[in-house]
Amino acid sequence: MAILDGLPGIRVTVQSNNSRRNEYPDTDTPLRVDQYTHPREGCATLKYLEVVAESEFIVKCEALAPYMADSDLSFTAEVDGTRIATLVARQANINSGYWHGVIDGYYKRIDSQQISSRPLRFSQLIKVDSDDSEQIRRDSRMMNKVGEITVYVHRTSPSGQEQVTASTDPRTITEVSEKALKGQAISHSVSYGAEKRISRPATAGTVYLDGFYNPLAIFRFKYRSKDALQALLIVARSPTPERIHLAPINPRDQGGINENPSRRVRLANLKVRKHNCA
Repeated sequence: MAILDGLPGIRVTVQSNNSRRNEYPDTDTPLRVDQYTHPREGCATLKYLEVVAESEFIVKCEALAPYMADSDLSFTAEVDGTRIATLVARQANINSGYWHGVIDGYYKRIDSQQISSRPLRFSQLIKVDSDDSEQIRRDSRMMNKVGEITVYVHRTSPSGQEQVTASTDPRTITEVSEKALKGQAISHSVSYGAEKRISRPATAGTVYLDGFYNPLAIFRFKYRSKDALQALLIVARSPTPERIHLAPINPRDQGGINENPSRRVRLANLKVRKHNCA
């Protein structure tokens, strides 16, 4: 789980298969904030996340003691550069000692009474060998934010009515030119499951007290396969088993019975392997 030294009690966790994914701090890469203002010291974190292909995931957001809120808080999640959902935690709920919310899909408001939801899934990114310069340029632009989950935390207050705005379905990137990656160890992208419609009337709108591009905190996760993390030396590779050296075997054993040496060697090796697996 990602926690912040500058905002103790504000936490974000990515979970899959009912457990949180392994996290590894990235201490070598500066936090990219894009058009946002960099939060104050201790209020941003950047981590690698170990993921498995074709597994659905959720983003869990929490606010608990000792954090005391002076306003509502919003948690806005982006995956691969696409904004998927926003949770709002009311000040009274935070200051009661514990609040949590879950982002489990891409949410889109259909009308004033309905929203749609599509579950989130880590999918294997297929890399192709292409010399098409236009495809390489296009893929390079797309890959700028692929492989990342980002959560922005803002101080907010309710105002007016939630606005119903037109939005398109998120784009899923499943295939990319190898040359567009430029050596980046990006292994997965996010895909979306079947749409489900939910009855949920529109609620109050949100005002960002410090401005939308001035977040209180930023949580950024770079999700990768275990193999990709090993290639980046983030995760240690499993040690190579030591080779077993066997003493030469006399073709004639002590009982004077001749036996094919190669067969005896194979049997001895088999016994050793069975012993090691026991």
